[in-house]
Amino acid sequence: MPDVTRERVRDELLRMEEDCIHSGKAHFNASARWAVWNYVFGIPSVILSTAAGAAFSRTILSPRVLWRFALPSSRR
Repeated sequence: MPDVTRERVRDELLRMEEDCIHSGKAHFNASARWAVWNYVFGIPSVILSTAAGAAFSRTILSPRVLWRFALPSSRR
């Protein structure tokens, strides 16, 4: 490989390395901003899903619903 081509390849690789470093820093900084939104959406979704699960459990475990499954099908 001629020396000129080798030098150009080396320069391009150095430029690409620098671009990757800057890109990595930008992604790291963006993740810090999105970490806040993780809590903004995450905590209410946990609370709402807990309430929905409790309401479902209360409904499905009520005596009226349990007796419906316990009785033979001819009495429904």
